[in-house]
Amino acid sequence: MEKVTVSDILEQPGGWRFSVRILVFVGLAMVFDGFDYMIVSFTMPQITQEMSLGLIETGSLASFSLLGMLVGGFASGYLADRFGRKHVMNVSIMIYALLTVPIFFVHSYDMFALCRIFSGVGVGAVIPLSVTIVSEYAPTAHRGAFVTITKTFMMLGWVVAGLTAMYVVPNFGWRLCYLIGGFPFVYGIVMHFVMPESVQWLFGKGRVSEALAIVNKINAGLD
Repeated sequence: MEKVTVSDILEQPGGWRFSVRILVFVGLAMVFDGFDYMIVSFTMPQITQEMSLGLIETGSLASFSLLGMLVGGFASGYLADRFGRKHVMNVSIMIYALLTVPIFFVHSYDMFALCRIFSGVGVGAVIPLSVTIVSEYAPTAHRGAFVTITKTFMMLGWVVAGLTAMYVVPNFGWRLCYLIGGFPFVYGIVMHFVMPESVQWLFGKGRVSEALAIVNKINAGLD
Protein backbone atom coordinates (compact mmCIF):
# COMPACT_ATOMS: atom_id res chain seq x y z
CA MET A 1 0.00 0.00 0.00
CA GLU A 2 1.32 3.41 -0.94
CA LYS A 3 2.06 5.64 2.03
CA VAL A 4 0.02 8.86 2.08
CA THR A 5 1.12 11.81 4.23
CA VAL A 6 -0.88 14.76 5.54
CA SER A 7 0.94 16.98 3.05
CA ASP A 8 -0.26 14.73 0.23
CA ILE A 9 -3.85 15.19 1.36
CA LEU A 10 -3.43 18.94 1.67
CA GLU A 11 -2.13 19.05 -1.91
CA GLN A 12 -5.55 17.96 -3.14
CA PRO A 13 -8.15 20.54 -4.25
CA GLY A 14 -9.58 22.30 -1.22
CA GLY A 15 -6.82 21.18 1.12
CA TRP A 16 -5.36 24.68 1.15
CA ARG A 17 -8.31 25.88 3.25
CA PHE A 18 -7.22 23.78 6.21
CA SER A 19 -3.61 24.92 5.76
CA VAL A 20 -4.63 28.58 5.70
CA ARG A 21 -6.72 28.08 8.81
CA ILE A 22 -3.70 26.76 10.69
CA LEU A 23 -1.59 29.59 9.31
CA VAL A 24 -4.06 32.19 10.62
CA PHE A 25 -4.29 30.59 14.07
CA VAL A 26 -0.52 30.40 14.43
CA GLY A 27 -0.02 33.76 12.72
CA LEU A 28 -2.16 35.55 15.30
CA ALA A 29 -0.08 33.92 18.03
CA MET A 30 3.00 35.36 16.33
CA VAL A 31 1.39 38.81 16.18
CA PHE A 32 0.96 38.72 19.96
CA ASP A 33 4.50 37.37 20.25
CA GLY A 34 5.85 40.29 18.25
CA PHE A 35 3.82 42.77 20.31
CA ASP A 36 5.20 41.45 23.57
CA TYR A 37 8.77 41.50 22.31
CA MET A 38 8.71 44.99 20.80
CA ILE A 39 6.52 46.95 23.23
CA VAL A 40 9.54 47.69 25.44
CA SER A 41 11.19 49.67 22.65
CA PHE A 42 8.16 51.95 22.37
CA THR A 43 7.81 52.53 26.12
CA MET A 44 11.51 52.80 26.95
CA PRO A 45 11.68 56.62 27.26
CA GLN A 46 8.80 56.71 29.74
CA ILE A 47 10.20 53.81 31.79
CA THR A 48 13.63 55.44 31.86
CA GLN A 49 12.21 58.71 33.11
CA GLU A 50 9.92 57.18 35.74
CA MET A 51 12.55 54.82 37.16
CA SER A 52 15.43 57.30 36.78
CA LEU A 53 17.57 54.84 34.86
CA GLY A 54 21.10 55.39 33.60
CA LEU A 55 22.31 54.75 30.06
CA ILE A 56 23.37 51.16 30.72
CA GLU A 57 20.13 50.28 32.47
CA THR A 58 18.09 51.88 29.71
CA GLY A 59 19.99 50.02 27.04
CA SER A 60 19.37 46.71 28.79
CA LEU A 61 15.59 47.12 29.02
CA ALA A 62 15.02 45.53 25.63
CA SER A 63 17.58 42.79 26.24
CA PHE A 64 16.06 40.99 29.20
CA SER A 65 13.44 39.18 27.13
CA LEU A 66 16.23 37.82 24.92
CA LEU A 67 17.62 35.87 27.87
CA GLY A 68 14.28 34.20 28.40
CA MET A 69 13.80 33.65 24.68
CA LEU A 70 17.08 31.76 24.55
CA VAL A 71 15.87 29.38 27.25
CA GLY A 72 12.40 29.05 25.73
CA GLY A 73 13.76 28.37 22.28
CA PHE A 74 16.04 25.59 23.49
CA ALA A 75 13.45 23.97 25.76
CA SER A 76 10.49 24.14 23.39
CA GLY A 77 11.70 21.36 21.09
CA TYR A 78 12.17 18.84 23.90
CA LEU A 79 8.91 19.78 25.58
CA ALA A 80 6.95 19.70 22.31
CA ASP A 81 8.25 16.20 21.54
CA ARG A 82 7.10 15.05 24.94
CA PHE A 83 3.83 16.90 25.48
CA GLY A 84 2.74 17.90 21.97
CA ARG A 85 3.31 20.89 19.69
CA LYS A 86 -0.10 22.42 20.30
CA HIS A 87 -0.09 22.13 24.08
CA VAL A 88 3.40 23.52 24.57
CA MET A 89 2.73 26.46 22.26
CA ASN A 90 -0.56 27.31 23.94
CA VAL A 91 0.99 27.15 27.41
CA SER A 92 3.90 29.29 26.18
CA ILE A 93 1.46 31.93 24.93
CA MET A 94 -0.28 32.00 28.30
CA ILE A 95 3.05 32.17 30.14
CA TYR A 96 4.32 35.28 28.39
CA ALA A 97 0.89 36.92 28.59
CA LEU A 98 0.51 36.15 32.29
CA LEU A 99 3.99 37.44 33.09
CA THR A 100 3.56 40.62 31.05
CA VAL A 101 0.59 41.84 33.11
CA PRO A 102 2.59 42.28 36.39
CA ILE A 103 4.71 44.93 34.69
CA PHE A 104 1.65 47.17 34.97
CA PHE A 105 2.24 47.17 38.73
CA VAL A 106 6.05 47.10 39.09
CA HIS A 107 7.99 50.15 40.21
CA SER A 108 11.53 48.84 40.27
CA TYR A 109 14.08 48.07 37.60
CA ASP A 110 14.85 44.65 39.09
CA MET A 111 11.21 43.49 39.05
CA PHE A 112 10.80 44.76 35.50
CA ALA A 113 13.85 42.73 34.48
CA LEU A 114 12.56 39.55 36.13
CA CYS A 115 9.15 39.84 34.48
CA ARG A 116 10.73 40.35 31.07
CA ILE A 117 13.13 37.43 31.46
CA PHE A 118 10.40 34.98 32.46
CA SER A 119 7.90 36.22 29.89
CA GLY A 120 10.66 35.91 27.31
CA VAL A 121 10.72 32.15 27.91
CA GLY A 122 7.20 31.94 26.49
CA VAL A 123 7.99 34.28 23.62
CA GLY A 124 11.05 32.27 22.65
CA ALA A 125 9.17 28.97 22.75
CA VAL A 126 6.37 30.14 20.44
CA ILE A 127 8.69 31.15 17.57
CA PRO A 128 10.15 27.72 16.66
CA LEU A 129 6.92 25.89 17.49
CA SER A 130 4.92 28.12 15.16
CA VAL A 131 7.23 27.22 12.29
CA THR A 132 7.02 23.52 13.14
CA ILE A 133 3.22 23.46 13.26
CA VAL A 134 2.75 25.47 10.07
CA SER A 135 5.33 23.30 8.26
CA GLU A 136 3.53 20.12 9.22
CA TYR A 137 0.19 21.40 7.92
CA ALA A 138 1.43 23.26 4.84
CA PRO A 139 1.09 21.85 1.31
CA THR A 140 4.50 20.58 0.22
CA ALA A 141 4.65 22.79 -2.87
CA HIS A 142 4.04 25.94 -0.81
CA ARG A 143 5.70 25.07 2.50
CA GLY A 144 8.41 27.70 2.09
CA ALA A 145 5.86 30.44 1.51
CA PHE A 146 3.79 29.37 4.51
CA VAL A 147 6.83 29.40 6.81
CA THR A 148 7.93 32.81 5.53
CA ILE A 149 4.46 34.26 6.05
CA THR A 150 4.41 32.84 9.57
CA LYS A 151 7.53 34.80 10.50
CA THR A 152 6.08 37.91 8.84
CA PHE A 153 3.19 37.85 11.30
CA MET A 154 5.68 38.59 14.07
CA MET A 155 6.74 41.73 12.23
CA LEU A 156 3.08 42.70 12.07
CA GLY A 157 3.10 42.42 15.85
CA TRP A 158 5.93 44.95 15.95
CA VAL A 159 3.79 47.36 13.94
CA VAL A 160 0.79 46.76 16.21
CA ALA A 161 2.98 47.46 19.24
CA GLY A 162 4.09 50.78 17.76
CA LEU A 163 0.56 51.86 16.85
CA THR A 164 -0.75 50.83 20.26
CA ALA A 165 1.98 52.76 22.06
CA MET A 166 1.38 55.84 19.91
CA TYR A 167 -2.20 56.04 21.17
CA VAL A 168 -2.00 54.51 24.65
CA VAL A 169 1.16 56.10 26.09
CA PRO A 170 0.19 59.78 25.61
CA ASN A 171 -3.38 59.19 26.80
CA PHE A 172 -3.13 56.51 29.48
CA GLY A 173 0.56 56.06 30.28
CA TRP A 174 3.05 53.35 29.39
CA ARG A 175 1.83 50.80 31.92
CA LEU A 176 -1.44 50.13 30.12
CA CYS A 177 0.53 48.73 27.18
CA TYR A 178 1.64 45.83 29.37
CA LEU A 179 -1.88 45.25 30.64
CA ILE A 180 -2.96 44.96 27.02
CA GLY A 181 -0.07 42.53 26.57
CA GLY A 182 -1.94 40.11 28.82
CA PHE A 183 -4.74 39.61 26.28
CA PRO A 184 -2.97 36.66 24.56
CA PHE A 185 -3.71 34.62 27.70
CA VAL A 186 -7.30 34.41 26.49
CA TYR A 187 -6.11 33.53 23.00
CA GLY A 188 -4.03 30.68 24.39
CA ILE A 189 -7.16 29.21 25.94
CA VAL A 190 -9.10 29.63 22.70
CA MET A 191 -6.31 27.94 20.75
CA HIS A 192 -6.68 24.87 22.97
CA PHE A 193 -10.13 24.30 21.50
CA VAL A 194 -9.74 25.45 17.89
CA MET A 195 -6.26 24.31 16.82
CA PRO A 196 -5.51 20.64 16.13
CA GLU A 197 -2.51 18.82 17.50
CA SER A 198 0.23 17.68 15.14
CA VAL A 199 -0.87 14.54 13.30
CA GLN A 200 2.73 13.35 13.12
CA TRP A 201 3.14 13.75 16.87
CA LEU A 202 -0.11 11.91 17.60
CA PHE A 203 0.90 8.98 15.38
CA GLY A 204 4.32 8.92 17.03
CA LYS A 205 2.68 8.66 20.46
CA GLY A 206 0.35 5.89 19.34
CA ARG A 207 -2.74 8.09 19.55
CA VAL A 208 -3.97 6.83 16.21
CA SER A 209 -7.68 7.54 16.68
CA GLU A 210 -7.02 11.23 17.44
CA ALA A 211 -4.71 11.54 14.46
CA LEU A 212 -7.22 9.88 12.12
CA ALA A 213 -9.97 12.19 13.37
CA ILE A 214 -7.91 15.18 12.21
CA VAL A 215 -7.15 13.51 8.89
CA ASN A 216 -10.85 12.80 8.37
CA LYS A 217 -11.64 16.43 9.12
CA ILE A 218 -9.14 17.52 6.46
CA ASN A 219 -10.64 15.05 3.99
CA ALA A 220 -14.14 16.35 4.72
CA GLY A 221 -13.08 19.83 3.60
CA LEU A 222 -11.68 18.71 0.24
CA ASP A 223 -13.44 19.73 -2.96
